[in-house]
Amino acid sequence: MDSWLQRELGLSADEAGLILALATIAIAFLGFCWRHRRKLTSGAHLFGRVSGSDRRRYGRWFRARYGKVRNIYLDRDEVLDLSATYISLSFQRRADGGEQGAGQGESSERTEAATTVLADRAARRILVTGDPGTGKSTLLKAYGTAILRPRGERGGADLKLIGRSRDIPLFVPLRFLARHLDGRPDGLVRYLESEVLAKAGVAGAREFLRQALDDDRCLLLLDGLDEVPDHRYGAVRDAIFEFCDDGGSAGLPTQRARVVLTCRRQNFKRIQPDWIPAFAVQAHALAPLQDAEIFMFLRHRESEFVRVNALSEDRAAAPRTPKDFFDAAMASETADLHRVPLVLTMSVGLYLSRPAYQIPRSVREFYRTMISHLVRRHDFPGSTDRKNRYDAEDKERFIREFALAMASRDDRFGDFVFDEMLEFAERLTRRLARVPDAESKDFVNEIIDNTGLFSRVSDAEEYAFSHRSIQEHLAADQLARDPAAGAAFLLERVGDSDWRQVVLFFAAFDHDHTESFVRSVGERNPELAGNCLSAGLVSDEVARPILDELLASVLREVTADRLAALVAAVRAPRESVRDYAARKVSEALTSPVVREHRGTLIADDREGTMRLIQALATTNVPSIAAQVVLLADLVAEDEHRLVGPLWSALSTPDMVDRQAEAARIIVLKLLSLAMDPLSFAALEQAPPHRPALVTTPVTGPALLRRAYPFDAGLDRDSNIVTLLAWAEELEVVPEEPTNRFFEAKEAGMLGRIEQDRRWTLSIAPFRPVRFLFLTVLGAALLAGAYNVVTDPGLLTRAHGWWTPALALVPAAVAVSVAFALSAFGYSRTAFRVKKTGVAALCLVYVSPRSVHRESPPPNNMLTYVNFNGVDYDGEVWFDRDTMLTWLFGVLVGLPYVLAALPLMDDSLVAFLIGTTALVWVAFWLPATRLFNRSRRFYLRKPNPFVDVYEDARSRHWLVP
Repeated sequence: MDSWLQRELGLSADEAGLILALATIAIAFLGFCWRHRRKLTSGAHLFGRVSGSDRRRYGRWFRARYGKVRNIYLDRDEVLDLSATYISLSFQRRADGGEQGAGQGESSERTEAATTVLADRAARRILVTGDPGTGKSTLLKAYGTAILRPRGERGGADLKLIGRSRDIPLFVPLRFLARHLDGRPDGLVRYLESEVLAKAGVAGAREFLRQALDDDRCLLLLDGLDEVPDHRYGAVRDAIFEFCDDGGSAGLPTQRARVVLTCRRQNFKRIQPDWIPAFAVQAHALAPLQDAEIFMFLRHRESEFVRVNALSEDRAAAPRTPKDFFDAAMASETADLHRVPLVLTMSVGLYLSRPAYQIPRSVREFYRTMISHLVRRHDFPGSTDRKNRYDAEDKERFIREFALAMASRDDRFGDFVFDEMLEFAERLTRRLARVPDAESKDFVNEIIDNTGLFSRVSDAEEYAFSHRSIQEHLAADQLARDPAAGAAFLLERVGDSDWRQVVLFFAAFDHDHTESFVRSVGERNPELAGNCLSAGLVSDEVARPILDELLASVLREVTADRLAALVAAVRAPRESVRDYAARKVSEALTSPVVREHRGTLIADDREGTMRLIQALATTNVPSIAAQVVLLADLVAEDEHRLVGPLWSALSTPDMVDRQAEAARIIVLKLLSLAMDPLSFAALEQAPPHRPALVTTPVTGPALLRRAYPFDAGLDRDSNIVTLLAWAEELEVVPEEPTNRFFEAKEAGMLGRIEQDRRWTLSIAPFRPVRFLFLTVLGAALLAGAYNVVTDPGLLTRAHGWWTPALALVPAAVAVSVAFALSAFGYSRTAFRVKKTGVAALCLVYVSPRSVHRESPPPNNMLTYVNFNGVDYDGEVWFDRDTMLTWLFGVLVGLPYVLAALPLMDDSLVAFLIGTTALVWVAFWLPATRLFNRSRRFYLRKPNPFVDVYEDARSRHWLVP
C-alpha cells in the first residue's frame, strides 16, 4: 500500500491518512451544518442584528442607491448634498384648544425647517405636499442619506443640521408599490421584504424589520402618492392604512413605524378627505424658493462657475457669475419658474454648458430651449466624437407624441415599459424620413441613452420621464401642433388636477386658439385662467373679463389661491394686461372684505398666504410690492421667511420714490427681524441690493459711515449695512424691543464704540468657572467615595438613621433655590438652545408626552421645571416628570454631600449651612446666566454701550 501510494499519488501513508482524516472532518462538519442549517441561519441573522452589520450593510446600499442624483443637463452623476439641493419645508402646525396643548379657545401656528420636521420623533405620521419639481423625492432621499452617513462624515452645510440617527429609512416609490400589490393582505410588508431589504442584501428581512419596529427605529418614506394610477389608488391607500393600523400588519408591530408620505399639492386636494385626519392632522407644504435661497443655491455652485470660466475659449468675454445668473433669471418672465428647484438646476446647467446661452424670457421658450439642448448635446457637428446618429427633429417629434400618448392612458403620467416605447417608435418611423424601419430599437436606445429625458425606474425595463413637468410640457407642445383639437382636448380636462400644468403650458404657446382657449378656461375656472394670463399672450378684451370675475370671486370668498392667481396676471406678457391686473390687485387688497379677512386668510391657508406674499414682492411693480406690508404683520410665526419677500419688495425699482411710507414700514420690519440671528442669516443670504444712495461716490461713503461706523465689523457691501443705510436715509428707528446697537445710536455714542473698546478691561468667567466646576466635582467624587469606603459608619454615626435624610437637606435646599431663581429668568440656558460645557451635567431626559406641544422642552433642567411646572393661568402644578426632574436635581448634589459628611460629627448646623453653600456655589451657580459663554464682567468701561458685542440682538451685526 505504501509503495502504491508513493508511486501513484506521491504520498506517504501518514500523509494519505491525514488527508482522509481532514476530509472526514469536513464532511461531518458540512453534514452538521446541513442538519442544523435553520438554527445556524437564525444565529447568523441574530449576530448580524446584534452586531449592527445588517444595518451597516443596509446603510451602504441605501447611500449607494439614493445618495446620487442624475444631473441630466451635464450628463454626469453628482453626490446628493443638501447644501446644494435642500428645499425649505414650511411646516404649518396649528393648535386649536386642547388638541395640541394650547390654552382653551386659543390657536397657535409655527413653521419649522424640513430637517426639524423629519427628525421630530414625536411626529409619527407626516404628510408632505408640494408643487411639481419642489424637491419632495429629493428631500426624502437626502434625509435618509444624511442620517445614515458614516461617523465622522460631516456633509454640506445643511447636512450638518441633520444629526446621525439610528433610524432605518425605507424608501418606497408608491408607483412601484401599486404594481406589487395583488389583493393579498400585508402587501406593504411583503414589498419591504422582497423589493427593499432583500435587494439591499439584508439576511432575514422579516426579523430585521421586526427589530427596527420593536426599537421604534423604522422610518417609512412613501414617495409620490400622486403617481399612483387611479385604478390602483384604493389598493395603495388600504395597504398604507393596514400598515399604520393599531393592530399591526403581518404579525409585526408596524403601527410603531414613523411614516412620511409625499404628494403633489393640487392632486392632494382631490383626495384630502381620505388622509386628513385619518392619517395625519394636516399636511406640511414645501414652499417655493425665496430669493435668498436661490442665491444660496447659486453660491453652492460657485465652483462650477469658476470651472466654466477657466475653460472658456473666449478670453474677451466677461466671466459668468452667480450674481449675473440671478439677475438674468429674476428679470425674465421665468422668475417664478426658477423658484422650483428642478427648473433652477436645469437652468444653471444650461447657463454653464452653453457659452452663448441667455435665459429665455418665457416659460415656453425655456422648456423648448432646455429640451432642444438635451436632444442635441451629443451632436458635435463636424467632429469625430459625434454620438448621435439620428436627426434631432425626429427625436423631438417622437418624445412629443409619445409624451401625449402616455399621458392619455388610464395610468396618465405613470411609468411605461420599453416595449411600449419600441412599439410607438415602430409606428412612428414610417412617418420619419431619416429613421429606417429596421432601426426603431436603435433609435429608441439613442434617445434613452443620450438625452437624459428618460429614467429607468426598475430592472424590468420600466421607464419614466426624468420629471413629470417635462412630460407635461411635451404633451402641451404636441397638443399645440393642432391647437383647435388640443384646446378641445384640454377643455374637457380643465377640472382634472392631473392636467392643470398641461393647461398652463398650452396657454403659454403662441397659436391661433390661445385667446379662445383662455376665455373658455375662464368660464369654467377663473382661478386657473388667471394663472394662464401670466404666460399666455391674450388681448385686453379677453383678459379683463377674466380679471373682473376673478376679483369678484375674491370679494365673495377670500382665498390665497384666488388672490395669488390675480397677482400672477401682473406678470402677463402684454403691458396693458399687467397694468389692469395691478389695479385689480390693489382693489382687492385694499377692499374692506379682504382687510377684514386677512387674519382668517392666514389661519386657513398659511402656505398659500406665504406664496401670495412672495408673488406680491416680486412683481417689480411698486404699488403692488407695497401691499406686502398689509399681510406681513400678520405672519408672526414665519418671521424669518418674511425676510426674503420684504427684501425683494424693498429692492423693487423706484419703490422708495413712489411708495415712501410702505418702504419705511418695510425697513422698520426688516430691522426688527434682523435682530434675530436666524432672520439675519436669511437677510445676508439674500441677493445683494446696492441702491443709488449707497453707490453714489459723493454721498454714498458718508452715508454708510454714519449708518455703520465699524471698520472691523461686517463688510460695507453686506445687506444689513445697506439696510441700515436705508434706515439712516429714511430716519427709521426700530420700536421696542430694540437692541444695544440702536440704543448706542440714540445716545450718540455708536461711532465711539470700536475705539473705546480698545481701552476696556473685562473678564469672561465661563472657561475658568467651567474648569473650577469640573475640578471641584472630581474632587468631591473622590472625597465622597473615600469617606464611604474607609468609614461606612459615617452614614449613621452622627444621628442614627436620620443621618441619610439630613444629608439630603443641603442638596434639596440648593436645587430648590436654583429652581426658584429660574422662575425669575436666571437660568443660564434658554428654551430650544443646545447646551455645552458647564451645563452638560444639568441635562435631564423628559418625556415629550408631558410637554406643551407648541414648544419642545428645554434641555436645562432648571428651565424645564419652570417651563413645564406652570400652566397658562400662572398656577403651579406638578406631574410625574416635573417631580422626577426635581428628585434628579437633589441626587446630583450627593457627591458634595458625601465629601462634607464628616462635618456632621462636629456640628449639624455647620454641615447644613456649609454643604448647602458648597452645592449651590459649586454646582448650581455655574448654571445661571452669570456664567454664560458670552458673559463678561467689566473692570473698566469707558463707553457704556461697549457691551453691544455681548448683546444677543446686536452681536451678529458686528462680528463677521
